[in-house]
Amino acid sequence: MRHWKRWLTLSGLALVVIATAFIWAVWNSLSSEWRIEASAAQYALNHSPMQQLTSYSVFTGAGAQEVFTGKDGFGRKWVAFVYGPPYAVKSVPSTGMWSATRLTKSLKLQHITPVHLNLGYFNAAARESFHTAADVVWECYVRLPSGLLAYIYYDAYSGQQIATYILAPSSFSQLTQNFG
Repeated sequence: MRHWKRWLTLSGLALVVIATAFIWAVWNSLSSEWRIEASAAQYALNHSPMQQLTSYSVFTGAGAQEVFTGKDGFGRKWVAFVYGPPYAVKSVPSTGMWSATRLTKSLKLQHITPVHLNLGYFNAAARESFHTAADVVWECYVRLPSGLLAYIYYDAYSGQQIATYILAPSSFSQLTQNFG
């Protein structure tokens, strides 16, 4: 009986140590990401006309960018794209931009199902590689009528399609289609 008691105590202690190590690792991973987002948000507030942030997203179409929307002191809406290191910011007024709702309606008219939409900024190198003059773009992760997934890029002001990248189907998706 004594042997089992000792074994159970040591096992319980080992589980507590493992759980503590796991929680500590997850916390460190998340808190470092939160610090990056917080410093990018502060940079956006300090280096753009925005005085209040209303939303946040991440754009990865032309390098990682922290994207913030917000308002200036007069209530006008702005979008700020923070990229780097070192941090740089490009801020633009959101007037004249296609809204996510308008873009979603346009995609649905083409029988394309939007999965996720993100605003992003193309610097000179990205504009050159995408062969476009557009600097603010919508990156649309979509499901095409054929069932394939794709990324479609649109000029955020004109709504003109810039590029389409169709993702190759994975063997997992083929398995789920066969058994689905």
